[in-house]
Amino acid sequence: MNTKKNIFKNSIIFILVFLITTVLFFASLSKILNDNTFDSVFGEYIPVSNNIDDSLLNWDKISELGGSGFVVDGNKVIRTYNKKYNKEYSYSKLLDFVTLGGENQSTFVFNTYDGNKFFLNYPSEKVSSTVNFNLNKGKSSLKTNVLLFLLLAISSYILIVYFIVRWLFYKINNELAEIYNKQEKEKDILFKGIAHDVKTPLSVILSYSRAMDENIIASEKREEYIKAIEKNAGILNERVDELLEFSSLNSFKVKKEKKDILELVRRYVGDNYSYFLDNKTFVKILFNEDDKFFIDVDEKLFQRVLQNLIQNSIDHNKNEVIITIDFKIDKLIFKDNGKGIDPKNIENIFVPLFTQDASRQGEKLRGMGLSNVKKICDLHKWQVYYKDGFVIAF
Repeated sequence: MNTKKNIFKNSIIFILVFLITTVLFFASLSKILNDNTFDSVFGEYIPVSNNIDDSLLNWDKISELGGSGFVVDGNKVIRTYNKKYNKEYSYSKLLDFVTLGGENQSTFVFNTYDGNKFFLNYPSEKVSSTVNFNLNKGKSSLKTNVLLFLLLAISSYILIVYFIVRWLFYKINNELAEIYNKQEKEKDILFKGIAHDVKTPLSVILSYSRAMDENIIASEKREEYIKAIEKNAGILNERVDELLEFSSLNSFKVKKEKKDILELVRRYVGDNYSYFLDNKTFVKILFNEDDKFFIDVDEKLFQRVLQNLIQNSIDHNKNEVIITIDFKIDKLIFKDNGKGIDPKNIENIFVPLFTQDASRQGEKLRGMGLSNVKKICDLHKWQVYYKDGFVIAF
């Protein structure tokens, strides 16, 4: 389950990183292109709008090409930039500025936001009134630089995405390898468990039935042999039923209803009181009688969870068994007075037919109980684990 969560987490991380990288890349690219288009460069020397605020022009840039300017109100000069102009020009002189451009200069006229006229002058060898000036060389250079930048930026973006994808594949492959190895280990335990559990009773059945068939047993022991055969046949039948039950849970349709889970525990313990007494088992409920916790649950499946957890304690304890069931916030906690589970075996306790005591024999050898508990909890999206006792987290 943790491995699947890690795969999901890594996939989400990849998607987020990819989206963030893509957004940042195109946002940066858009900003750079907007800031470095020909119009923006051209606008640093000659405004691209007819209405301007002359005080906001980049006069340092304009002065690089020998540019200067002045603002007139009527025919009076009220502001000048980069050069001293006359305090007043006649209308004909202003017209000459526009039509003839004066001596060796190009003039551009704009409206100002305060309702006046702005005259921008450049040396004609630097800027012509037809805009055929040295900036064309800059324009060509700018296009080349932009193309080179685009090529570099796209290459960098592809490289970044490539490494992100490789990182994701590396992480997912590791997680999938972990899942595969775990599944193979569980299969190995399952098959060995089935072989071991089937071999023991099957050997008894075969040897006893052969002895009876060949009449090599005393007549007074015949009944004893028949009972032994029936008992071991029952064990085999029980194993088959457990395996079928485990398999059926994979396709089981859960029928959930809103139930008080604590009341279900109380009812199950009460209904099976006689069975517990017969097996020298005392089940003590620690949470209060009026405590309630409602949750969507399949009642029949939950009863199987209770049955398997309690039966697990009964099967693994030789003496009188004391089982406590407590509830904390959103967790049911099952504990008993047994020796507990060896820490090195905790990760395998929910594997089908796993047992931590290889020397155990007979009908209590091992079973599918805890595996079914895990399956049922998974169907309900609950967590089940062992920590000084079995814990079900809702």
